Amino acid sequence: MRILIISYYFPPLNSIASIRPYSWARAWTDLGHKVHVLTTAKMPFDGPCDLDLDVSGIECDTVRYLPRFSQHARSRDPARESHRWERIKRMTRSWRLGLGIFADLRTLALRPLLRRGRKLVRQHRFDFIISSYLPGVAHIMASRLAREFGIPWIADYRDLWHLDHTGQAYRFTSLASGWIERRVVSQAAMFSTVSRGLAAELARRFPQPVVVCYNGYLPPPAGTEPPSVPPEYLRLVHIGRLNLGKRDPEPLLSVLAELEQYNPSQAARIRVEFYGEIEPWLEARVRAHGLGHLVRFVGQVSYIESIRAQRSATALLLFDWSGGRLEGVLSGKLMEYLGSGRPILVIGGPGNSEAAAIVRRCGAGVFLAGAREIHGWLASADTRALEGWKPDVQEVAVFSRRHQAEQLLAEILARVLTRDAPPGDVEGPRTDAAPA
Repeated sequence: MRILIISYYFPPLNSIASIRPYSWARAWTDLGHKVHVLTTAKMPFDGPCDLDLDVSGIECDTVRYLPRFSQHARSRDPARESHRWERIKRMTRSWRLGLGIFADLRTLALRPLLRRGRKLVRQHRFDFIISSYLPGVAHIMASRLAREFGIPWIADYRDLWHLDHTGQAYRFTSLASGWIERRVVSQAAMFSTVSRGLAAELARRFPQPVVVCYNGYLPPPAGTEPPSVPPEYLRLVHIGRLNLGKRDPEPLLSVLAELEQYNPSQAARIRVEFYGEIEPWLEARVRAHGLGHLVRFVGQVSYIESIRAQRSATALLLFDWSGGRLEGVLSGKLMEYLGSGRPILVIGGPGNSEAAAIVRRCGAGVFLAGAREIHGWLASADTRALEGWKPDVQEVAVFSRRHQAEQLLAEILARVLTRDAPPGDVEGPRTDAAPA
């Protein structure tokens, strides 16, 4: 088959959002299909561009849309420039979320992407198009191509567009975004998304079939092997973003502060490391608890360094979603955690969330509901014993990126491209499915 993937995020942009469309392109190319990726030139405000993955055999068209901005390749100091843009984005985060698509510079990519997309469609007879949201420009463009050329289109949601989990959109923005989304996705033949909770929300709002394709994990790259000896400390590692009051490390910090006060020798054997964008509110929390000597902020690192940090950790921290009206907000880092083979500590949340269920099913970790459970685990944890931790390998394999991509393609074949197939003839990727 000939397949067109439309995604703003794609390597070398170092983001978990880039790995999702990449994993489809890689798996489907390896299966013998002809995959074309349409994306944009990466700008300094997009983030670090050091995600080095194998794109051999994948046809990738990169469209430049903001000529006045210097690209990463031409920047004298890309790391410094990315850091400056992260600071600007953090300062403007509230109004950007409030205005949504109306404050998104990436929407300016629509016209140049459409020009290139139309040219590609005329040159190649694509069997289907799949686009990944966000930003909204990917779905808008795919919808236009689907309508103009009559090509089946699958709309993928990493997050919801209207009524997203942040809940920070202004009322006018929310109403307008809902109207725009309904107009755009009316052309879609099928939806895919990253969790059962988000799938239920999409199915409630739209008539098209919805399937779940989890983010999954890639095989660990060479050079990320864990050390042969256990770490000196109980090393707890968190990768990625946090959300104040919703994906919040406060329960862990409070327990550490209590240990520091009443049992300093036990606290001294614990180290917590946060990888990713450094949040000022979290730094302030750590200072307020007096934990600066136990907590380290590493900041943004390369994909290789991120995987290395996970595989060498004593345990990995997953602060489950515990706020907002939406269920099913599932961090993509959970899947990377599964691939690391290290125990996962699910902290907070209701305990019956999708994340907690996946961790339990894979035998990949424990759920710590509150201070008592966190304290008990920290008190009994043995670094040498944890080195021998082994999850259920067969269950974990279900969540590999390749398996999820193959399952998604099977769904597309059954529900979109094979018109005489009965509905539901091929089930979507499931937590209880066996790996291919």
